[in-house]
Amino acid sequence: MMELLCQTLSKKQKQMIKTYKAPITHLNDDEVFAFGANEQGFHGGGAAGYASFGVTGNLWRSYNYHELPDGWKGKWNVKGKIGPQQGTEGKSFALVTVTRPGAKKSIKVDFKPLFECCCRNPQWKFYYAQSGEIGLNGWTPHEMAQFVVDSGAIPDNLYFDSTFAPFIIDKLKKNE
Repeated sequence: MMELLCQTLSKKQKQMIKTYKAPITHLNDDEVFAFGANEQGFHGGGAAGYASFGVTGNLWRSYNYHELPDGWKGKWNVKGKIGPQQGTEGKSFALVTVTRPGAKKSIKVDFKPLFECCCRNPQWKFYYAQSGEIGLNGWTPHEMAQFVVDSGAIPDNLYFDSTFAPFIIDKLKKNE
């Protein structure tokens, strides 16, 4: 499930980007599923929807998700909550990537809250769900990679989808 991708960026700097091969369908007790979310914590589609229902697709309507109260626990998350959370089958971290459901490119994404949570919990492995394609938030992989790099040092216990990691490596090389 996990791989280690190591790129030498310069003689002075070596950045380790840890990767996993998607999809993640099960979490061990020491693993956390991290996903992009909106400010309201309406986790209905994409990776957020998977953390809620355990199925892929934008299927929140078929689950009447809009009728469920805030605090309802999904597979790995909690409706109405951002940041770290505990669902019925595991842990997750909702990182705000848009202002509201359906909004595209509505805010500058800041990975610092996720990085800080990773650093506070070095015993856990965090898997950030961003593929090498445009997500529901409208950001391209190049843009999301720049947000990662702009947020500071990547924690050792943060893993990226193997299709997204090359975008981060490219940005790190350009920022040398």
